[in-house]
Amino acid sequence: LDQVAATQAMAAKITELSASEKKVYDRQLRVWGVDTQLRLSNASLLLVNATSLLAAETAKNLVLAGVGSLTVVDNTPLSSPTRPASNTNNYLVNAASSSSDSYETYGSALAASLQELNPLVRVHHVCTSASSLSADTLAGATLVAAFGLSTADFDSISRLCRAQSKPYYLGASAGG
Repeated sequence: LDQVAATQAMAAKITELSASEKKVYDRQLRVWGVDTQLRLSNASLLLVNATSLLAAETAKNLVLAGVGSLTVVDNTPLSSPTRPASNTNNYLVNAASSSSDSYETYGSALAASLQELNPLVRVHHVCTSASSLSADTLAGATLVAAFGLSTADFDSISRLCRAQSKPYYLGASAGG
């Protein structure tokens, strides 16, 4: 999916929950109510770096909760002679890569796994690097989350988000 199409997909606004959404999100509706679920359903997350387990776990939780759309930005090859796809600690990527050979990047494999978790969420993949992100890529997102990147990439994303007054989270983890 190209960057323009992903941005347009993120712009759709939901004003009422469908019967299927009410059924799927019943427990959440009782905890935080319809207004909060509608806000979540209208949120568009741009997730940068699918190789990070922290990113995969964050994305999984938001997709299961019913975020409106999630776009995974990553162009890291899924496997190479030095790192086979089966040699990753990202269980969502492992699940996708073991079920099909059609995924070329971590981003495409993660997006496919996330889409299977919740078909009510619009999940997209943009095949580009964190260092190649542009204002156009961020345009339709209501929130940007980037994980496990270099300081230079974090700084670049921070500048892009601040220029657009867009909220963002930058995260990293250490250890096994």
